[in-house]
Amino acid sequence: MGWRKMSLFWTDLGQIVPNALQTLYIAAWSIIVGILGGGVVSYIRIKKIPVLSLVVQIYLSFARSVPMIVVLYVCYYALPNLTAGLVAEQGIRVPKSIIAVFALSLFSSAYFGESFRSAYFSVGKLQMEAALASNLSKWSALKRIILPQAAFFALPNVFNTVMDIIKGTAIIYNIGLLEITGKSILVGSMTYQYIPAYFAAWVIYIAIYIIVNIGFKFIINKLNFKGEEVRL
Repeated sequence: MGWRKMSLFWTDLGQIVPNALQTLYIAAWSIIVGILGGGVVSYIRIKKIPVLSLVVQIYLSFARSVPMIVVLYVCYYALPNLTAGLVAEQGIRVPKSIIAVFALSLFSSAYFGESFRSAYFSVGKLQMEAALASNLSKWSALKRIILPQAAFFALPNVFNTVMDIIKGTAIIYNIGLLEITGKSILVGSMTYQYIPAYFAAWVIYIAIYIIVNIGFKFIINKLNFKGEEVRL
């Protein structure tokens, strides 16, 4: 990369960094909603609740087969036209940020749910039986023995899903939200020098990855009561 492009890189980096807040804001809400939704999904799957289990199975099939950008387009572009005249003259118009969080959490809930379910079953059944035999209540056994171990087993998959959400925010510029990728495209179009802008976006994503990775490793070390090595 020549001197001129290096100069452009630093200029572009300064313009793109503020938009990382948009990325992190949408990602944070998507992670929160996704974890809550994933908890509901895993509970229904573990308990095998009639009817709801079938609904969850259909939802999981949908999340695995439909591209996220289709949901974005349907909610942002098609929904107002489909509801025009029925609810309001211009139809239902949902704020862009809510649509972005809805689309990301709709898919992340499925992956969080499956991660939680598999982690729960990774804890041996004998541990619950031993806890109950020790006069612990079922809730105490879950809180003190089962859930901490399940959380430890779930963290590597949760980390992957969290990073997928952060990277997934790259498509929300299609509905007009300028996050890291959207801003880099806009900055590159101003000078017709896209490589420095894209490289700046790449550096920001790597920085976010490193920070999130450190955070998860810290949590894993706190929960790692067995001294097992877990790689992210």
